[in-house]
Amino acid sequence: MEKVKELRVKVKPFLTKRNPKYPDKIPVPMRTMFGYSTRETANGIHMVLKGKPEPSSHCLHCGRVIKHPVSLLYGIGPICGGHYHVNPLESEEELNLRMEEIKQKLANVVWEGWLPKNYIEWEETGGECDPKNEEKAH
Repeated sequence: MEKVKELRVKVKPFLTKRNPKYPDKIPVPMRTMFGYSTRETANGIHMVLKGKPEPSSHCLHCGRVIKHPVSLLYGIGPICGGHYHVNPLESEEELNLRMEEIKQKLANVVWEGWLPKNYIEWEETGGECDPKNEEKAH
């Protein structure tokens, strides 16, 4: 299978929470994730998504506004990211190392399933995904 266009997908908050009506359905772990679509119908789109940090003024996990420089860099707020507005880093080298650790942790956050088109926004990032390699992560 050849590479496909990477998508940035933002879901409505309710899609990140468990629904008692559907206890077997796993909610989307983050409000903003990255990946590709595998199938599409008139009302839904089947996606394979991963977490990925990117600078953002809104938390990629919960969607709340973030203002602290560390949070803005990661795109993850202080509560969701567990850093509580504390910059524990002494140098730019440590910051780059920490960013790589966070990238790896978020890359391990994988979700696959159907999403209702009416409750998501998606756009191409300009990057590519290799579905053959992505499937190995499941």
